[in-house]
Amino acid sequence: MKLFCFYCYLYCLCSLHILFICALQYIELHSFIVSIHIMRSKNANKASDYHDAGKSSQDVEGSSRPTEDIPASPKLSADERKIGRGPKKSKVKVEYTEDGGEVVELDRGYKLNCRPEALINLLNSIKKNENKVKAIKEIGFGGLLSVRLHEVNTRLVPWLLQHFNCVGHMLQFGETQNVQLYDYDVYDVFGLPWNKDFDVQETPRKRVEGDANHEMIQRWNEKFHKKPTVQAPTLTELESFLKTDECGDDFKRAFVVYVLGVFLAPTSNRLLDIKVLKAVEDVSQIVKQNWCKYVLNQLGFAVERWRASVKNDKVGGCVLFLEIIYLQRSLFRGVVPPKEISLVQHWNDEQVTERLVSEENMGFG
Repeated sequence: MKLFCFYCYLYCLCSLHILFICALQYIELHSFIVSIHIMRSKNANKASDYHDAGKSSQDVEGSSRPTEDIPASPKLSADERKIGRGPKKSKVKVEYTEDGGEVVELDRGYKLNCRPEALINLLNSIKKNENKVKAIKEIGFGGLLSVRLHEVNTRLVPWLLQHFNCVGHMLQFGETQNVQLYDYDVYDVFGLPWNKDFDVQETPRKRVEGDANHEMIQRWNEKFHKKPTVQAPTLTELESFLKTDECGDDFKRAFVVYVLGVFLAPTSNRLLDIKVLKAVEDVSQIVKQNWCKYVLNQLGFAVERWRASVKNDKVGGCVLFLEIIYLQRSLFRGVVPPKEISLVQHWNDEQVTERLVSEENMGFG
């Protein structure tokens, strides 16, 4: 009887030992799985490294996605492949707080003032003249020569307008993952002049007849055969001038004003923007100003104005900048985009559409 009890005792000890080993293995396996998720989370939040000469971004990389269980890319139609445009979506859901404190969601219409195609059409003409290309590079706007996108992809626009914090200059990828945008991000994308100590000098709103600013505006009107009492020259008139043989200082001034008006800081007004004339008056100072900060600020102001007025469907500012930031920061299928500045040179319409068609099924961001 004692021997039987002894064997039962050994049997219980062995069973407990086996259970203890199984529990340890389970804990180790669980810890391994948790560590994998932590590593992925850290990889998703690595800071970007787009800058040369020790200039490093310090903002969040955005969301990266694991590569498993991702559906194959849908095939594009022939029409989509021609230019890379997705189906048009003219409504954006925007939240508003009513006077009583109730939050309501409205479907907002939008029409983008940013016209990359107008810029590309001009550049196609300019690139035939080496002197004009040299002049553009001399004033620090040579990065625009590599723009290949004809439009902001309409698949992504609603998401961008919903998730861009126009006051804090952030792209919000979720409750915890935000990409803070700075003026050097504009430099990364377009390679524009970026002098942190010298903001763009705007023309004063109040001008007295006979003062330097008034005379400067009159010279622009005379250049384009405008009478003193009529509106400022149109962007179309500037475009026509830029396609002539002129490649000196007047060309440099007109080029900056034109690309701001159609691409970098566009508004719904198709006239020359008088407020930037002071900044281009002294051609030698164009390259010394912080155009990156100006472009980012104008984008924030433009989106804020659109949101503030429900009746306003015109969205100004360079929304294409937000598209490039999204494509570079939100990794898809584990593929890291090229990081050579300017970043805009790495994307064309077809590449963007193929990426967004694949990503749309999972949801942007």
